[in-house]
Amino acid sequence: PFGAGSISENLQIFLFGTQTGGSQTERKMANLNVTVVFNKGEKITKLAVSGDTAVGTLKRLVAADFKVAASDQKLIFKGTELNDEKTLEQSGIKDADLVEIQGAVAMQSLQSLSQIPQHIWRNPAALQEVIKGNPKLLNQLLHQNPTLAEAVMSNNTFMLEQYFVEQQRAQAERKRQEDLRIAQLQADPLDPMAQAKIQEIIRDKNIKENMEQALEHNPEAFGSVVMLYVPCLVNKKPLKAFVDSGAQMTIMSLDCAERVGLAHLIDKRWQGMAKGVGTARILGRIHAAPIQIGKAFLTMSITILESQV
Repeated sequence: PFGAGSISENLQIFLFGTQTGGSQTERKMANLNVTVVFNKGEKITKLAVSGDTAVGTLKRLVAADFKVAASDQKLIFKGTELNDEKTLEQSGIKDADLVEIQGAVAMQSLQSLSQIPQHIWRNPAALQEVIKGNPKLLNQLLHQNPTLAEAVMSNNTFMLEQYFVEQQRAQAERKRQEDLRIAQLQADPLDPMAQAKIQEIIRDKNIKENMEQALEHNPEAFGSVVMLYVPCLVNKKPLKAFVDSGAQMTIMSLDCAERVGLAHLIDKRWQGMAKGVGTARILGRIHAAPIQIGKAFLTMSITILESQV
């Protein structure tokens, strides 16, 4: 297996083509050193092949190394998908050229919508297959674009095609309106009000581009935060504990401490004020409270607050 973005210098596979002339078969030596990139650099390898090697043969050659069946591969050279029946020479591939293989199987391991290749976005049926087969991508899409998610989840590719058509139409109309507005404002370049509005338009455009970049590269920032509650036993009494990974201490209200039978252990020498998002009076501290989470038994100190937690 190859590491992400790494080149396997040890893999030198020599593939010989054959040409038949009369009764004699001439073997052609490998005359092309081709670099094959899988899914935007996820894996990279080098091959030494002959120019009359068929594109389909090259796919079968790398299928085992890239763990993608030849039938699931698309061989791309200079932005164009190559025909399996043509040879590398007929496809215009020369020595030291780079070709890209895009495989459908790898779509299952995608972590973000921004990692989906453009050729998938342009193919509604393929987009549905990729997102529906990847729960993480589907969850991101549900948070970011519920309308698109609904179209993807439907079994109707026409619905998805219509969505993209409407998006392109709306985008074109917004651009037309914006260009018209700017042209009207620029009709009088000395008007300070017009200049202020042009500056506002530029500012809004920059904000929109900044948001689009964030949606593409940091989609998790737009997702809703799901609070994590875990069932546990405190002093053998059932409770639901809220997990806060940024908290400095474990806190409990006085009322809760009384319900679980630990109020008599509050050490009032640890009184004070708790300050964070809000403020609350600290009544004291229980130094060792027995807690069970699942099959794990723990002992922890708990700070007791006057107000409800």
